[in-house]
Amino acid sequence: MSMSPKYIFVDLDETLISTTFVGRTRPDTGGMAISYIQLIGNETEEVDYYRVRLREGARMLLNELRAVAPEHVRLLTAAQRDYAEAINTLYQFGFSTDDIHSREDMRAGNLTARDFPAGDVYLIDNLPRHENRVKIDYLRAITDGDINYIKVAEYVGHIENDFAFGDIQGILDAINRK
Repeated sequence: MSMSPKYIFVDLDETLISTTFVGRTRPDTGGMAISYIQLIGNETEEVDYYRVRLREGARMLLNELRAVAPEHVRLLTAAQRDYAEAINTLYQFGFSTDDIHSREDMRAGNLTARDFPAGDVYLIDNLPRHENRVKIDYLRAITDGDINYIKVAEYVGHIENDFAFGDIQGILDAINRK
C-alpha cells in the first residue's frame, strides 16, 4: 500500500446530488420535503430556481473519504462556483471555498502541480472516463500523479441509485488498494 498522500476529488451533479432547473418562478413544494436553491444570474440578475435531491449515503461517503485522506478531499464540478457553494451550504458537505474546484477554476487554470505535491490522485464521478477529459486534464495540470478513476452509478433522484454500504466500501477498497 502506498504511503504517499491521497488526493480525492468528488464530482457533484449526478454523483452526490441530483438537480433539476425548475425556472424563474419560486416553485410550490406542496408540503413535500424537497430542497430548492436560488441563484441570481450574473448577467441577467434574474433568479433561477433548482430542485435538489441529496443522494442517500453521500454524506457518509464524504465522511469515510475524509477518514482516508484528511484535508485532501475536494469537490470537482463542471458547474459554476456559486451553484457548487450553494449546494455545499445546503447539505453541509463541509468543503471550504478552497476545496471546491468549479468550472471557473478549470477554465482559469490558476493552480499547478506545486499546489498538490506528489501523491495518489482519485476522481470519483458518474461519467465514463472517456467523457470526462476536461476534469482529467485539469487534474493532470494541478497534480503530480496518475489519475485513478472511480466510476459510480449516475444518481437522478431515485432510491435504487443511493449509496449503500457496499457501494461506499467498494469505493474505499479501490482507494486503499493502491
